Amino acid sequence: MLMILSGCWFLILARDYAGSWNDASRLAMVESLVDYRSLAIDHSRWVSTGDKLFVDGHFYSDKPPVIALGLASIYQLIQTLTGISFHENESLVCWLLVVLGMGPPFLWAIWSIDTIGESLGLRIADRLLIWFSLNFGTVLVAYSQFLNQHFLFFCFLTILLERVFSAMWEPKEKYFKDSILIGTCAGILYGCDQAAGPSLVVALGIYGVLTQSWRRNLTIIISALPWLLLHHIVNYQIGGSFAPANSNPDYLKWPGSAFHVGNMTGVIPDRSVGVLIGYGFEMLIGKKGFIGHNPTLYLAVVGWVLLRKASQNPPLNRFLEMIAIWTGMTFVAYLLFSNNASGACLSVRWFVPFLAPGYIVLMLLLANLPAVRPVLIILTVTGFLLGLSMVLRGPWTQRMLPGYWIIQGIGLAAACVTWYKISASLSTRNLRVVH
Repeated sequence: MLMILSGCWFLILARDYAGSWNDASRLAMVESLVDYRSLAIDHSRWVSTGDKLFVDGHFYSDKPPVIALGLASIYQLIQTLTGISFHENESLVCWLLVVLGMGPPFLWAIWSIDTIGESLGLRIADRLLIWFSLNFGTVLVAYSQFLNQHFLFFCFLTILLERVFSAMWEPKEKYFKDSILIGTCAGILYGCDQAAGPSLVVALGIYGVLTQSWRRNLTIIISALPWLLLHHIVNYQIGGSFAPANSNPDYLKWPGSAFHVGNMTGVIPDRSVGVLIGYGFEMLIGKKGFIGHNPTLYLAVVGWVLLRKASQNPPLNRFLEMIAIWTGMTFVAYLLFSNNASGACLSVRWFVPFLAPGYIVLMLLLANLPAVRPVLIILTVTGFLLGLSMVLRGPWTQRMLPGYWIIQGIGLAAACVTWYKISASLSTRNLRVVH
C-alpha cells in the first residue's frame, strides 16, 4: 500500500522538462549517446547548459557517466518500443525518463525503509508516520521532480543499507545473494558522487573487515568492480584520465563558463578556520542548512548518540559506526573541497542521501524508545509545513523558503518542550535492537 501511494505521489511530482543546468546536462548526454552515438553533447538541444566540460574541441556533460548510461538505455528502450524520441515529443520523453529512471529505485527504497520498520516490530501507525515524514516532510518532495543523481544516491543507498542491516540477523545461506546486491549498489554509488561515493566504499570496507567473512567481502568487491571500472573507463574516454573529468579546471575554460578554479568543487579554497566553521554551519543549520530543511534529522542526530551510547548489540554498534563514518567523511569532503554549498538549489543537494541513514536511525529510536513518538510527530509537521513550499518551488531555487526561521523555530521549541516532558520515560538502559 505504501509503495502504491508513493508511486502515485511520484507520478504527480515528475516534471516533463529540464529544470536547471544540472538535469539539462544529464539529458544532453542521454540524447547524445542514443541519437548521435557520441559522448560529446555538441549536437544536443541542451548543449547550452552551463554544466559542461570543453575537452579537445568538444563539449561533454560534467555529470556522472554511469547514471547517464543507465538513463540512455531506458531512452533507447523507449525509442525501440514506441518510436518516440526527443525530436518527436521532448516533454513526454523527459517525463518518462524521470518516471522510469527514478521511479523504480524510489519505490524499492520505500519498500526497503518499510521492511526495516516491519522487522523492528514497528506498529502500522509508526510505519505510516515514517512514510509520511520521509515523503512529505523532507527535501525529497522537491528532488524527486527532476533527474537528479543525489536523489538516486538516496534510493540506492537505502537499498544497500537495508540489506546490510537485515543481514545482521539473516542466515548465512542468504549472504551470497545479499552480497551481490550490496556490491552492485556500492559500485553504482561509487560513480554517483565524487565525495559520497568513495566515502561509502571506505565505510563499507571498514564495516566488512570488522564484521564479515573474507568470502562475503570478496563477493561484494567482485560485484562492485564492473561498475567501478565502467565509471573510470568512461571518464578516461572523456578526459584522458581515470580521475573525474570535472575535477580538471582546464576543462572549464570555455567562453561564458561560470566555473573556474576559484569556485569549482574539488579544489580546496583559501580561507580561514573561522570562515570554514561558518561554512559548515551554513550547510547544516543555516539558511541553506540541510538539517534545517529536514527537521526530523535533529532527532536522528540525538537518536544516533543515544543508540550508540546505550546499545549492547555489537552488530548494531558496527552498523551505527559505519553510517557515521560515511556521513562524516562526506560532510568533511564537501566542507574542505567546496565553497558554494552546492550552488543554486534547495538546501544542499549533496546531502540528500543523508536521509537514508537518518530515517533508519529514527526507526531504531521508535522501536526502542516509543516515547519519542510525539517529538517525531512535531518535527514531521514542521517539515511538512516547509515541504509545502519545497514542492511548489522545486529543487532549483535560490530563494529561502517563506517563514523558514519562524516555522523551524516554533517546531524546535515545541519539540524541546515535549522532549523535556517525556524525558523521564526515555530510559536507554540495556537498550537492545527489537527484531
